[in-house]
This record gives sequence, C-alpha cells and structure tokens, in this order.
Amino acid sequence: MDFRERGGSALARVIAAGLLAVYCFIIIKVLLFGGFFSAMEGSGISWLGNYAGLASVRDIIKVILCKMLLFLPAGFFFPLLAGRRCLNGTLLFAAIFATVIEVLQYVKTVGNVSFGDVGLAVIGAALGYAVFLLVFGRSEYAYRRLRRRSGVQGYAVYLVVLFVFFTGFMIYTGSSPELSETFDIFGELARGISGTTGTAADDGTASAEAVPESDEIYTTIYNTLAAYGTSVSFEGIPAGTGIDTFNQQFERVFEEHPELFWLDGSGHWETVTAGPVSTITLTPGLIVDISSVPAMEQEMNAVADQIAAAAAASSADTYLQAAYVHDHLVLNCDYDMDVYDQAIAQGYSGSRNLSYTAYGCLINHLAVCEGYSKAYQLILGRLGIPCGYISGIASNELGTGPHAWNSIVLGGETYYVDVTWDDPVGNTDTEASRTYFCLTADEMAADHTPE
Repeated sequence: MDFRERGGSALARVIAAGLLAVYCFIIIKVLLFGGFFSAMEGSGISWLGNYAGLASVRDIIKVILCKMLLFLPAGFFFPLLAGRRCLNGTLLFAAIFATVIEVLQYVKTVGNVSFGDVGLAVIGAALGYAVFLLVFGRSEYAYRRLRRRSGVQGYAVYLVVLFVFFTGFMIYTGSSPELSETFDIFGELARGISGTTGTAADDGTASAEAVPESDEIYTTIYNTLAAYGTSVSFEGIPAGTGIDTFNQQFERVFEEHPELFWLDGSGHWETVTAGPVSTITLTPGLIVDISSVPAMEQEMNAVADQIAAAAAASSADTYLQAAYVHDHLVLNCDYDMDVYDQAIAQGYSGSRNLSYTAYGCLINHLAVCEGYSKAYQLILGRLGIPCGYISGIASNELGTGPHAWNSIVLGGETYYVDVTWDDPVGNTDTEASRTYFCLTADEMAADHTPE
C-alpha cells in the first residue's frame, strides 16, 4: 500500500508542494546570494571541491556533512509531493537541482563549480528519503492516529512541524549565519517565549551588542593581522548576523595593504551562537608560517624603503617618482612562468605562494601580476602617491584571463599602470618599456576590465 492509499489528499500534496518551493527558494538564496561556503572555496571547476580555505580536517568533514544535510529536506518533501515512494525520482530531482545551483554559482557569483557537491546533494536527498520511509513506511500506526484526530488540518500541522525541524537541524549543524538570518523569525519567537531580548538578562546571560560599523570591522581586522594574529574574533554579535560585511572588510584589508604579504587572500569564517549572541571568527589563509613573518617583513621593508628613497631623490615630480619605481620593478624582477603555468593547470584555483606578493617581487625578484602590483602599491604608498590595487580580466596575444594592475593619482587625476605587461617574459632590455604607464581609463579599457 503506497502513501497515497494511506490517505494522502490533494490538499496535503499542495501543502507539500508549497513547502518544497519555499525550501528551494531558501537554498538558492543562501547558496547563490548569501555567501555560504564561498569564503572558503576558490574559483574554477573541481571534481571533489576546493577546501583549501579550511583550517583542519574536522572543518572539512563539518562542511561536507552540512552540504549533505542542506538537501535532506528535498529527499523528504519530494515523495510527499509525488504521493508515493519514488527513490529514483527523488535522487534525480536532487541531482538536477544541485546541478542548476552549481552552474548558476559558477556563472553568477563566485565562479566555482564542484561536481562533488552534486554527489553530496544526492546523498543528502537519499537520507531525507530514508526519513520519509521511516515516518510513513514504518510508523503507520502513529500516522493513522494523527489522521483520525486531526484530519487534513492535523496532517498540515505535521508537515509544518517537520519542515521547521529540518530547518532548525540545518541551522544547528551548518552553523551558517546566512541560514540563521533567513530564519531569524524562529529565533525571535523562541526569545519571545522565554522572555529574553537583546538587552542584558537578569540571569547574567550574555547579551547582543550592535553590529560594528564597517570601518570598525576593517580596523579590527587590519590591526590584528598586522600584529601577526592568526585569527580575528568579533564577540557579542546579534545572533543571525551574516558574514558578508565582515568578509567584505577582510577583502578590503587584503587589497589595500600589500605589506601583509603572508596572507593568501582566503579566509575561513566560523560562527558560534549561544542564545541571542554570536561570536564570528576569521581564520585567514597563510602563505608562510607566521613565525617567519617578522624577519621577512623587516627584509622587505628595508628594500621598499631603499627604492622609495631613491625615487624621491631622483625628482620632486610625483610623475617621475612613479615612473622611477615602475622602471625599477620592470628591470629588477622577472615574471614567474612556472607559477603562471601552474595557475593555468589548476584553473586559477590553486594555492598561492610568494610570487603573488610584494615580497616575491622585491626579495625573490620573481612575481606574477599580483606580486608586481602589490610591490608597486607598497612603494608608492611610501612616497605619498595614492595607489590602488585592481583585479579583473585582461586580454593579449596569449589569451584572456584573471589579471592585476594599479591605479594611481597624479595631480588630482587618476591614471592606470600595468607594471607586469611592461615586463614581458624573457625581457633583457636595459631600458624599461612604459607602454602601460599612466594610461587613461579609456586607454586601459581597451584590454583591461576591472571586476
């Protein structure tokens, strides 16, 4: 006897369809627009997933389990909608839904697609289907008892309760601030029932404070990392607060401070919630062991100071000072083709090394575009010349791909510089090319497109 024969009504299936639609909408919102997992996963296509941004095997296992559990409700509600046992259909639905999300994620957001995530989604849906069988295939007595007492209304309540249960289970297991924010109504309801609010409780329970302003988050992250901190924590944050603002400020710190050469730009975010408050912690990815950083930093700063002093002595004109630094980098650094070839082979999703940093350009005399740009930004900052770091897409005879260059401000006007492209591979010239020095926005736009 199938599920429909045990009393599944048209109204009940409409309810199941509605709950499944709400679930799909929430999953798309969280995975595509909520930043869930994106801070820890790189760009590109991978078979099993890119977990380089995670700090430990335990974190990797946690994320894998969470990805499975995100699709557990799909495996439960799809057969309810179908009105019968349909394992193949349930798994096919999960696979198609997960594939659509991965494709949209690649095209619209972080540029990452993982076929392994589709497999995890199918496993999660299979677990949800097992729960469906457990409830409606093994608990017929309890089901009929509910039907006799409450009719279709009781069945509707049953579905809603199950949906809330699965949602809460995902929030608890995944520790996702985006999910918590989406379902914050449940948290507010729970706090209302228990009599607690966002202010200090009489029993001494920790209370939530206001979310810090963006500049405050930026300053905290920078000060902690500049002091060789390996994690940054924000305590007393209202439960349900997402990480988007925090991650944006971390990315801003990374782009504006080339002196932090030991950071690889990735970061693992973790949210721990207790009642109405959360602690949000950032663990940044590192290129070198933090114990080696002070000596390396001193070495790099000495060279940067020396170049800046020479540029200042060469002329009082900021244009000529910027040109001096540009020429020095072109003539004293080589493009790291080995790292470039490795990046191509890994779809630009592999780990970074010192060739991506100002240290690599100034000390090792080997760099890729990011290293050239960071070194230029570092030295011009010492000269008091506003210099920004720009990442985007560039095209030349070698093809089209990710690239980095700089913006500088001279005489109140903004110009653009690409030190890398003025230092072609195998360059042995004794005089630097200035083809990509101080171009206007229109001139640069011919083959450079910022993100």
